[in-house]
Amino acid sequence: MLYSPMFEISKIASIYDGLEENIDNLDLIIDFTYSEIQHEVLMHLAKDYEILLLITDSGVGSDWVFFLEPSARCEYSAIKEFFAYFNYSSPSIIHNQIQKSLEIIELFHLENHLSTGNIIDAKKIARMLATIIKTKGIQSLAILGDDKASYMEKEGNLILYTEECIYQVNETGSILLVPRGAETSTNILEYFSSMIKGYLGIIENGIFNKYYVKKIWQEYSQKCTFFIVIVQNGERHIVGTYDNSEVNIHGEIIFYGGKNTTTLLKKPIITISANTVFTNPPGYPNLYQNWKFQEGTYFAVQKINKDNNYFKNYELFLYDKLDCGTSVFIYNYTKECYRRHLPYLGYAHIPSLYSITTGAMNVLKELGSNLPFVGGAGSSLLLSSKELFPTFTRVVTPIHYFAEAWTKLIGIYGWKNIVVFYTNETFGTALYNVFIKNENLYGYKILNDEKYRPVDNFLTNESIPNYYENMKNALSLGCNLFFLAMSDPTPFFWIEGLYDLGVRRGNITIILFNLASLDAIDSPGGNATKRRELLHGSFLIYNAAWVGEYGDYMRLE
Repeated sequence: MLYSPMFEISKIASIYDGLEENIDNLDLIIDFTYSEIQHEVLMHLAKDYEILLLITDSGVGSDWVFFLEPSARCEYSAIKEFFAYFNYSSPSIIHNQIQKSLEIIELFHLENHLSTGNIIDAKKIARMLATIIKTKGIQSLAILGDDKASYMEKEGNLILYTEECIYQVNETGSILLVPRGAETSTNILEYFSSMIKGYLGIIENGIFNKYYVKKIWQEYSQKCTFFIVIVQNGERHIVGTYDNSEVNIHGEIIFYGGKNTTTLLKKPIITISANTVFTNPPGYPNLYQNWKFQEGTYFAVQKINKDNNYFKNYELFLYDKLDCGTSVFIYNYTKECYRRHLPYLGYAHIPSLYSITTGAMNVLKELGSNLPFVGGAGSSLLLSSKELFPTFTRVVTPIHYFAEAWTKLIGIYGWKNIVVFYTNETFGTALYNVFIKNENLYGYKILNDEKYRPVDNFLTNESIPNYYENMKNALSLGCNLFFLAMSDPTPFFWIEGLYDLGVRRGNITIILFNLASLDAIDSPGGNATKRRELLHGSFLIYNAAWVGEYGDYMRLE
């Protein structure tokens, strides 16, 4: 594109056509080519014939040569000072392979810079970059080029979009670094035309003197100036400026997540959640053993953060406010409770040690969530079905293996007669079914009458007398091996009932399947004296944890 006061701006097929006959009347050339060879030719021409040359690229001007876009050093300084203003000293950068981007990366001496290379598949790029960014724990990011980082647009992160990308961004909380004149651009045509108008505005009055224009343009181009623009509800608002090494914020910035402040965390947060409470829905007794069991969850989170081996670039945070029931599942109550907590459950969930896990996972699925569950305690064999529960991962064996282990021990010890009581729900029934299945296999016999074996899941002090007949039947058989395949809190109230009937330490041997038997001694609502008397000498079977060198040695043994 050529400009002369002798004729209107005209487009020509070749940059050289018509130059010879008009060279004396030519005052301005605008180069849209993005060709370095072309730039070189025109720069020599401009200097030789004192013609103003405006190149729609970035660079450092000289004499009669001017560049439309800021230089790499100018943009580098603006990006650096912007992040420093918000106390982010080491931003990461996603960049393309154009020369200006590579120069900026060189100036930063960055380790955390991610190149999109020559990949043209936008979805492939997004997946690749998102994986790298999550792995590295990146919170602050500058985008050079036209790669929109939607995977980073979330609370706690600070993204600065530059160059062509600025007219593609619409997410509230996004911040744009915009060259002067382009602050209202909504497409690439407006982006370049608005900046060109900044230069051509000087000659709009019709009085054109190229020497005067050159002087004004030199003053104009020497300023390294940007507008800082925030996106809010699809609209752009100027909230600050960068002017020759100084950032000035004069408007309110609403960051990702709708907050007007941003905080640089020592490490970005990975949130997980756990059912750590002891409460059940109204009308049902509380169960304190779950709370004691989940102390291990708190310990694990603290140890992971302290040791810094597993998530080196992150801080693990445990959301522990879930109050949707410990052992009782009531569909409407549980579903509504999980609906309230769903936004805060994080990337994975550790359920209670009771049998409500299947119900909880089903209601979350109905709510549109595929939140992974990590079973940290004995759980139903049903949860091993990847078809029914594809997002459940167990770290210990299913509960029926506890009974499998005990029935094998019965055979090894040569015990012939036993007594079994079980709670008539998922946990107890699963254990009891194994005892029935293996009765002939290992040669033992369950002596107490079958009708006396099932027990209600929620015994209390008031309901214990209802089962005295069941206990008397077993005590009359002369067998001292009592297997209590019961979920909390039933076995501990059952022990109180046996005490009421005159049973004392040493009269019988009690075998339990509960994680927190000793902790149950002082649980609220129980009689510590009675429990302590009969839990003395009892046995507990549960999953082994092979910890440390001694654990490894014992595992080999």
